[in-house]
Amino acid sequence: MASDSNRPVMVYEGVLRPSHRNAERKPQRVADFIELPMPHDELDELADTPVGLAVTLSYFIEPTDNLTRGTYAGARLRWDLQGPTEDPESFRARINWLVRDQGHPPGGGSFDWDIGTANRSRGTLQHDRARVAASQIAGPRLLAVYPVTGWWEDHAATWERRLPYSVIVSVDLGDVDLDLYSLATVTLQPILIDIEVQA
Repeated sequence: MASDSNRPVMVYEGVLRPSHRNAERKPQRVADFIELPMPHDELDELADTPVGLAVTLSYFIEPTDNLTRGTYAGARLRWDLQGPTEDPESFRARINWLVRDQGHPPGGGSFDWDIGTANRSRGTLQHDRARVAASQIAGPRLLAVYPVTGWWEDHAATWERRLPYSVIVSVDLGDVDLDLYSLATVTLQPILIDIEVQA
């Protein structure tokens, strides 16, 4: 419900163009890779101490009267978080085919989420949570917000539409008395990267 010194809540508001086309009218989608300012030394020292991690993505779709699953939404978004054994490049390769085509192998996956990618991605309010070891989230970590296709893709008039979204990330240390809020207080900045994902 609110931030505390050992339970920081980070909020980022962004905008994506899910169906953008370049000058040759080819799809040119962009993902936001948002760096979460997790402190390294302090979390690493906590080792296997259990930490609550929660992520929520919220956005609004433009619906249509075509009620098929694939085309009901003008555009759709998904999110994912860099896993405990992934470096930034292997994480990008895991969710972005363009990075894989450049020869970077995909990473080993994200955390053991309670809901899981397949189920949480079905709506426009996507929440998931996990119980992780503090050392697994030590150091800056990338959160990706990326588009998947909807009916905007099929109409030139909607290729330039922008889709606002909000992401909320919370880290809960429970009874551990560590001022994680102060250690993590920096401005979240997105890293915009061209992306190609499975529809």
